[in-house]
Amino acid sequence: MNFEDAKSCQTVWKSRELLAVACQLVEAGLRCLNAGIPYFGPDDVPESFTADGQGLTGSAVHMLRAAHIITDYYGHHPEDGVMHGRRRSKRESANGRKICLYQLTGRGLAEAFLERHGRMVAGMQRELAI
Repeated sequence: MNFEDAKSCQTVWKSRELLAVACQLVEAGLRCLNAGIPYFGPDDVPESFTADGQGLTGSAVHMLRAAHIITDYYGHHPEDGVMHGRRRSKRESANGRKICLYQLTGRGLAEAFLERHGRMVAGMQRELAI
């Protein structure tokens, strides 16, 4: 089975799980953006969250890229361990393997994706002009 067929099967048979991973990735991207970091990786998803199937994170990344919600990050920040859009994973269980980094294409698009999939997004406080 090629990747496109496998991705389609995961979307059809595990859509709830696939969307849960996608939402976790987008939320991680927003947390990093709010902290002033323009990039994020799959290891920025809390360790308490576990995907319900092998390969779901890769499929979620592919889906978010295709929807133009995220894009690959190619930045270079040696002081943070980021070399050409990759860094060593922060998780001990990853044994220091290198992971690809991503960036959100826009805050509004990311928030709209989360809202559409039932996630609460903290909005900006609106002041009333009197």
